[in-house]
This record gives sequence, structure tokens and C-alpha cells, in this order.
Amino acid sequence: MTSLSEVKYPMIQMNANCTLCPELVKSRKRITLGFGNIHSLVVFVGEAPGMYGCDITGIPFTKDKSGEYFQSILNLVGWKKEDVYVTNIVKCCPQGNREPEVTEVDNCSIFIQYELQKIKPTYVVVMGKPAMKSLLGLNGSIISFWDKMYKQDDIRYIIIPHPAFIVRNVRRWETEYINSFKKIKEYVSQEFGT
Repeated sequence: MTSLSEVKYPMIQMNANCTLCPELVKSRKRITLGFGNIHSLVVFVGEAPGMYGCDITGIPFTKDKSGEYFQSILNLVGWKKEDVYVTNIVKCCPQGNREPEVTEVDNCSIFIQYELQKIKPTYVVVMGKPAMKSLLGLNGSIISFWDKMYKQDDIRYIIIPHPAFIVRNVRRWETEYINSFKKIKEYVSQEFGT
């Protein structure tokens, strides 16, 4: 499996030297591009690289607690991370794992839009409030939008909490989170037989 950068898409290559956000340039160890199956029907979109995970590895949702948890839930429903495509709305780790600022999300939006245009997924799983606001313009509690689906530009967007939220509240929400992943896998399986 690969990232879009490895297939030499020029917009993603530009991202490799991005300096649009001075604070992120200072805080990041590396720019973390999306990773996985660029022909996937499903793209999972999170918030930003974590300082203990993908800011070190360069691959979204790896090494840290939320990344390992995300992978375990994918495995539980019969997917590997390499079967799907994973990315973030912001490609650089904010200092101290803070939430990205609006200007940082806006600056990076060209890159997530480029990824979605090139991959052309059927489903985008929007993980967490910042991704929900950026991709769908929705505000409010992530719990109130959980499992809701929106269609936009021939893509179905499904909203779920970010894995980090579940890791912090695993006893309260894990069963519902697993059920969300099962539903997403079922949507893809029923429609496309995968």
C-alpha cells in the first residue's frame, strides 16, 4: 500500500515542503500525508498527526494509543489499515497535541480536498469534531452527530468520534464505536461485495 505522495501527485509533492503555517512548521517533526489503499472505497479522516504517533512514524494512526486502538477496531471488523485510506485534515502535528486552529485547517484544506478528488471514495468516515466542521461545516457535539450520514459531491460522509475520544472513554462508548465500524464495513460489503 502507498500514500498519494509515492505515486507522484504534484499537489501532494508540494505539501512535502509546506510552510503555510509557521507554528506548525516549528512543532512538526515531519509532514504526515495520508496512507493506505489509494483505490479504497473508504477514507477515514482524523484531525492532525499525534506527537507520540504519526509525527514520529509519518503514517496516520500509528504508534500512539489512539492509532493502535483505531487499527484494532479495523482488524476487529476484518480490515487492515492497508485496505482503506487514512488521513487527517491537518498534515502537521500542532505543539503539545493541541487542536488545530481554524487558519491551519483552512491552509491545509487544499490537500485533503486533493486527496479526496484523487481517491474518489464512496464513503468518507469523518472522525471527530474538527474533521466534521472542516469537511461538512457542522458544529455541535460529536455525540449528537454520531453515525449520521450526509451526501455531498457523490460521497457519503459518516460521522463518528475520533479514536482518541473513545480511548479516554472506552468503558462508556466502546460497544457503540465497534458497532459503527461494523455498520461502515457492512455498507461497503453490501454495496460492493468487498
